[in-house]
Amino acid sequence: MCGVVGVFNTSDPYSQIIAMLDGIPHRGENGAGIALAGLKKDFFWERSEYAVPELVRNTVSRDFSDYFAGIGHLRYGTTGDRRSSNEAQPLRAELPCGEIYLAHNGDSPFANEDRDSLVSKGQILWTSSDTEIILQNMAVFGGSNLIEALKHGLRSYRGTYAVIFLVRDIDGMVKLIAARDKYGNRPLKLGKLDKGYAVASEDIAFDKIGAECIRDIAPGEMLIISEDGLQVERIYENSFGPLYQCVYELVYFSSPTSEIFGVEVDRFREVLGSRLASQHGHLVRPEDIVTFIPDSAKFYGEGFCDALDHKLDTLILRTHATRSFIQDKQTVREDTIRRKLDFMKHKIKEILRRNPFARFWFIDDSIVRGSVSRKIIRAFKRIANKILRGMGYTHDPWIGWLSAAPALLGPCHKGIDMPGQEGKLIAPEFLTKEQFVVDAEAMAKELNCNYVGYSRLFDLYETVELLGKRTDDHCFGCFENRDPIWGKW
Repeated sequence: MCGVVGVFNTSDPYSQIIAMLDGIPHRGENGAGIALAGLKKDFFWERSEYAVPELVRNTVSRDFSDYFAGIGHLRYGTTGDRRSSNEAQPLRAELPCGEIYLAHNGDSPFANEDRDSLVSKGQILWTSSDTEIILQNMAVFGGSNLIEALKHGLRSYRGTYAVIFLVRDIDGMVKLIAARDKYGNRPLKLGKLDKGYAVASEDIAFDKIGAECIRDIAPGEMLIISEDGLQVERIYENSFGPLYQCVYELVYFSSPTSEIFGVEVDRFREVLGSRLASQHGHLVRPEDIVTFIPDSAKFYGEGFCDALDHKLDTLILRTHATRSFIQDKQTVREDTIRRKLDFMKHKIKEILRRNPFARFWFIDDSIVRGSVSRKIIRAFKRIANKILRGMGYTHDPWIGWLSAAPALLGPCHKGIDMPGQEGKLIAPEFLTKEQFVVDAEAMAKELNCNYVGYSRLFDLYETVELLGKRTDDHCFGCFENRDPIWGKW
């Protein structure tokens, strides 16, 4: 899961690209990069293995006058080295059809096989990234026709993509080209910015530069932006097949202020939160404390409590460190959790003084590895136990943990990184004989709490339907433990 942005025909593309990347930091922390084009200048290209602040430090002293277009990328590594300036994007290539910079959001389950195939054809690969496969297939295609080479590169890529190219063709014309795979798996949007245009993974990026969101780039569409205006091309001869839009974008990754696949993310989470209440709300007593894990579970908590007419308390505040989910090592993830979550100790103390046997319900967006849940539960118990012991009580606080999403049962390979031992999902270890159902009692013991509850997969389907969308147009693969596109798990 990465973030891509671009602007064309603007007076300050550098500042606008940086501002747009700053608007979507949740989409990647494993690298950042920028490429700019000017009428009378060579391309400017800079990448960092770290996030936007490092990129700015490397570039802020440069003169960016006379540039008028650019693209930017935030990397969330799913293939290749997790943190490497060589793997950071945009990637660059000089081909017979022109000079090309590529920013890509997506992934391929066939990356290793397709890279081996390219090598067998004599291609020399310079990264371990799946994104390079697109550029290498363009090189194999050859010729000076830029658009046909781009189409070939994208058709040959067996994976998901929402991509932005910044190119100068053999005639010297600069173009910004945006495209999505025919499954629509990853989001990509077009915006209007004064006399120019903007493209971004999420519309929240447009808000940072005052651009107006026009529409989604359609699945299977290639949108060419140049001094001649907008031109639409179809990448595939037949791109009107099934859609597999990633539902986890709505569940977790996207900003709650964005609209993804035509759905307001905050509203989606409120509705799914209400479905969680229909499943587990009968267990919540009027005097119980219900809170949420910030920030991604806030709207789940609101939907849950609105459905029960129950108060939603804030017991944890989030300082804006990086997302623990996208860190590449368990020790780093745990350190990130320590830095980003602060408990409101005075409020917990007030609750326990009023009722030493208070029950606490924590609502989270999802349970992935279980490490975040365990860490928060452990930290909360440490605080609560200190308060209780000071009052002369010896019992542990009662804790219920509710996941607004159903159990995550399988890896993705379409843009979300869950493979390997360190990325091991917790739910499959506790599956019962009933399909998609987790042994909640065993899971609670594992997380060291009193109760664990999930939304049902049916609730997720129903939430999509309630918001006017078709479940058949979305990918639920990680919740269904299957790959609905390629069948390669």
